[in-house]
Amino acid sequence: MTPMTTSMQRVRVLLCISVFALLPACGTAVNYSMNTVPEESGARFAQITAQADQAMGPLVRRTGDNGLHVPSTRWFDLSPDGNVVAFLGKKNDKQNVFLKGTQGGVATTQRTFRDNVWDPAMSSDGQHVAFVDFRNNRWNVFEVNANQGAAVRQITNFDQLSQSPAYSPAGHKLVFVQDERSSVGTTGSNGRPGNPVGITRQYIWEVDLDKNSFTQLAEGYSPSFSPDGRKLAITRNSRDSGNTEIWVIDVESGTESLVAGAKDQGFIEPAFSPDGKRIAFAGGSMADNSRPANWDIFVVDADGGSKTQLTFHPGHDLAPRFGPDGKSIYFLSQRGNSLGEWNIWRMEFTR
Repeated sequence: MTPMTTSMQRVRVLLCISVFALLPACGTAVNYSMNTVPEESGARFAQITAQADQAMGPLVRRTGDNGLHVPSTRWFDLSPDGNVVAFLGKKNDKQNVFLKGTQGGVATTQRTFRDNVWDPAMSSDGQHVAFVDFRNNRWNVFEVNANQGAAVRQITNFDQLSQSPAYSPAGHKLVFVQDERSSVGTTGSNGRPGNPVGITRQYIWEVDLDKNSFTQLAEGYSPSFSPDGRKLAITRNSRDSGNTEIWVIDVESGTESLVAGAKDQGFIEPAFSPDGKRIAFAGGSMADNSRPANWDIFVVDADGGSKTQLTFHPGHDLAPRFGPDGKSIYFLSQRGNSLGEWNIWRMEFTR
C-alpha cells in the first residue's frame, strides 16, 4: 500500500497533541512481545522499568485510517550521571513522578504525591525534579527535591498552560512551553463577518531561577538544551506542509536552523548528544505490509547532515535521551510485552 502524503497539525487536548499523518497497513497485527527485530541486530537492548512500575506513556490514537496522534509530553528524564530515571507512574489511580536506578534492581522512589502530574525533568546536578501540576485551576511548573523531603517550589505562575520544563546545563535557568491563545476573524458565505476562530500557539520561555525573570525565546515545543547551553533543539510545525520538524535555536542570537524535516514524515522530541554533535528524536516510519505506521528513534547530525534510523520495532518507540557517555540512548517503548505496555529501555549507540 502506497503511503499518502498528508499534513501534520497540533491539537490541544488538556496537553498539546502532535499529529503525524500516515497511511497504516490495513489489518496488520502488531507483535509487541519481541524485544528486538532483525533490523536492530548488532545493538544490545536492556529494559529499565518493569510492568510493576506502571510506567506511563501516550495513548497513540489513529484518526480514521491515516493519522497518528501523540501528546507532546515529557514522559521521563535521565539524571546527568545516567544512574536514575525520573518517570511518570501510576499508583492507586494517581499519576506521579517516580525514580528508579538504571543499573539494576526493582526499587522505585515516589517523589510527588498529587493526583495527576506531568512532564518530569531532572536538574543538571540531579538534585531536583521539575514537573507540571494542576493547582488553582491552572497548569504550572513546580520543583521538588529529588532525594528527600516533600517541600514543593512553584516556578511558574501563569493563567496560560505551562508545560514541558527542561533545565539548562548550568542549572540556573529552565525553559518551558506556554500556550498563547488569540482570535482570528472569519468571513461567512454571505461575505459578512463571521464568528472569530480561536488559535493556540506554543512558545518556549526561559526563566532565570535566581532572578525569577522570564524571556520568550521562540515558537515551538519539546525543548532540549545543547551541552553548552547555547542552543535549543525544539519541535515545530512546518509553515509549508504542517508536518512537525526539528529545529535548532541559538539562544543568544535567535538564529534558527532546520535539521530534520520532510513533506511526508514528522519528527518530534529532540535531544542533544553529550558532545553536542548529534540529535536523537522520534520520527514517523512509513507503513508496509508487515507493520502499520509508527514512531521510531532516529539520530541526525546537529548541523542537519546525515540522518539514521535506529529502531524498527512495530510497536512505538518515543522520547529518546542520550546516556552521559554518548554510547547509549534511553527511550520509551511498547516492546517486550504482549500487551504493548510502555516501559523505558536502553539501547547501545555506536555510530
